[in-house]
Amino acid sequence: MKAFLDILKPNELIYPNTVSIGWKQGKVDRPHGHPYYHWLQTDQGEGTIKIAGEVITLYKHDGILISPFVPHAYFSKQHWQTNYLTLCGYATTFFPKLLGEQKFYLLRDARHVTTDLVQLADGLEQAIPDKMISQLTYQIFTELRETILKASVGKNSASPIYWEAKKYIDSNYMQKVTIKQMSQDFHVSPQYLIKIFKQTVGVSPYQYLLNRRISEAKKLLVSNHDLLISEIAALVGMDNVSHFIELFKKYENCTPLEFRTIFYQGRNAHD
Repeated sequence: MKAFLDILKPNELIYPNTVSIGWKQGKVDRPHGHPYYHWLQTDQGEGTIKIAGEVITLYKHDGILISPFVPHAYFSKQHWQTNYLTLCGYATTFFPKLLGEQKFYLLRDARHVTTDLVQLADGLEQAIPDKMISQLTYQIFTELRETILKASVGKNSASPIYWEAKKYIDSNYMQKVTIKQMSQDFHVSPQYLIKIFKQTVGVSPYQYLLNRRISEAKKLLVSNHDLLISEIAALVGMDNVSHFIELFKKYENCTPLEFRTIFYQGRNAHD
């Protein structure tokens, strides 16, 4: 573990006030926020941060840049090791224009920032000149800004997470699909996944999953006349036949067997 705290370099345009690598993270509660831009990143384990009305899980390599004086708290019920950096100096007064006015910026899988942080910590340990420390700090800010801007562009068009989540459901609807597992696979919080999916698709991931299962069940009912209702339920990922029939009736206003009968009666009438 390396930690450098309360560094004061008032004559530098940008400089780290604190830097830590491999910090054994404890519970932190800042009802009035931090006075500087604060970067917090998971190195090992995972932690939870509460900020701006959201509850966010930071998995390995995930990081969050918190704007000054934004109330927040973070904690973990397991071992949580973090890397962090606070940015100070005259240049930080321009950050809102360069980054935007958001209260925080969440970056998933930001391992490239870790590499720069380690380099900065090594430089502080070796007591390299202040000018070089300032340059390394600015390099980290530039990395963060570029990643934030790229993420922003992705959200303003069609979220890659939405496409991946939709593809995942389309490919795995016949198996057990949970929001928890999907959010872990895509390195986002369940709340964020539900929010962005609903914004783009119009329904929640769970509702989309049910829609897909019923749609596939209808295809099987009419294309495989000999399949039992229980077999069709299993093929679309529903082990409980009674629940499948109840759900189908809710969607189609008839049972699966009635649906099949109506289909074949209609087809025979036109033969």
